[in-house]
Amino acid sequence: MSQYAPGWALTISLEPTFEVRERCGLSTSTRNMIKKIWPYQLPNMDPEILAKLVFCFENDPERSDGIISGAQDSIGICVPKLCRHYYNNRFWPEKIETCYDDQILSWLEQHLVMIPMEPRRLGCSVVADKDITEPKVKAYIQSNMIGFYNILEACRHHPVEHLVYASSSSVYGGNKKVPFSTDDRVDNPVSLYAATKKSNELMAHCYSKLYDIPSTGLRFFTVYGPAGRPDMAYFGFTNKLLKGDTIQIFNYGNYAVYNIGGGQPENLLDFVNILQEELVRAGVLPEDFDFEAHKQLVPMQPGDVPTTYADAAALERDYGFTPKITLREGLRKFAEWYKSYYQ
Repeated sequence: MSQYAPGWALTISLEPTFEVRERCGLSTSTRNMIKKIWPYQLPNMDPEILAKLVFCFENDPERSDGIISGAQDSIGICVPKLCRHYYNNRFWPEKIETCYDDQILSWLEQHLVMIPMEPRRLGCSVVADKDITEPKVKAYIQSNMIGFYNILEACRHHPVEHLVYASSSSVYGGNKKVPFSTDDRVDNPVSLYAATKKSNELMAHCYSKLYDIPSTGLRFFTVYGPAGRPDMAYFGFTNKLLKGDTIQIFNYGNYAVYNIGGGQPENLLDFVNILQEELVRAGVLPEDFDFEAHKQLVPMQPGDVPTTYADAAALERDYGFTPKITLREGLRKFAEWYKSYYQ
């Protein structure tokens, strides 16, 4: 359903989804791919987001055969009952409507036909103009989905005492309720990364139940300090400032970061100012560094959330642990480590 044939399409999910997989010719490649990611059942998350995740993964930009696995395949497998979706010059539908009417379903089951898909047009990208970029799709799926599946399989065949894995606060998506609690619903991610981390939690839960693997997921919030991840904001800011580049402060600095223990709010601009002060103190930046000339306030980027705020009550209740490092203490330790490691 591309620019050659815009309009409505219909899909009906086949149930049971996983048992029918091996003896049905419908969407075979999509089903086989899903089997590699989720061997036993589909994650309990928003079906449309799950379908888009599957669609993006199967249409790897480096796929060499030139064939597009249509959105109908992933929608038909992931979204229950009858779906009516409208296409308007794109490979992903503008609108999805779900029908649960048994009479309509029974009629359609008697009138199904198979339609061959057209080859991928030269230069076509199924994720163009989306926050889900081609490198992100490949990297997130490979590391967060396939990689985590391999870890679970290793624990299955080589039992461990307890599996502790890293999830992310991004699973809370655009939740309006703060602070975020482990009791909150997390089925509305706003980024592909968040969707993969939520899938990790579901996969771990499944393996824990099926193979008696004790597992605990840690939803990390804003993590910073010595030997941190180079892709985190404070690390990237430091690298850019040291090279004399301009840093972009998203959402014009109106972004709250909360200490997971003390619950003290920190405005993003204050966070950056403290980072600058500690970089100067540690000798990473010169004392006369013109910080104002190297910062730019820009709108919030797609996939980000305006607030992250952790309710650590469960962590304190179960393990008696409450982090107490202040923001300045953590950034000071980072600046001192950065100075000794890189300079």
